[in-house]
Amino acid sequence: MGAVVPIIVFVFGLILPIGLLLWAFASGARSRVYLGSIIALTAIVIGVLPRFIFGFWHTVGVFWPVVYLIVFAAILVFRAIRGLPSQWLPKAWSWETFLTGLNVVHAALWALLIPLMLQARSYEGQALNLLSPLQGGPFYVVSGGGNGAVNQHSDYAMDIAKLNAFGFSADGFYPEDLQKH
Repeated sequence: MGAVVPIIVFVFGLILPIGLLLWAFASGARSRVYLGSIIALTAIVIGVLPRFIFGFWHTVGVFWPVVYLIVFAAILVFRAIRGLPSQWLPKAWSWETFLTGLNVVHAALWALLIPLMLQARSYEGQALNLLSPLQGGPFYVVSGGGNGAVNQHSDYAMDIAKLNAFGFSADGFYPEDLQKH
């Protein structure tokens, strides 16, 4: 499991959103619905990922969600300046029709995570005022939130990682000597 987590974070945290952004930028969409499905899928994935990539942004850099939003906004401006396709719907039984359907299904599946994300931010109990025992930050809450969708041990704990100046885990993903930390 230990070596699998960085691979999952790398694929879902970097490869997937960068691929979707490139697709939204370079797509030669012939129909507005197909282009809209690409834009919607990209928006949902980069909107949901910052919370549901298991909180491990410290492994690839906590700045990526902001970078994705800036690039996405630039792509929307570029696509608006470039102009929309004149055709509204993809041609029947075309590659665009298949990909549009696939994008809609994929976006719907990612969108199922949104209610869990919103619920994880809500807390109806009395808040505790605690002093942090952590010194010399900055620190990043790796797994924290009110339900198991964003925090696998939400009933009793949260994981916190110290970050270096570049927004990466200060001591590596798996430090060798835990006594020094």
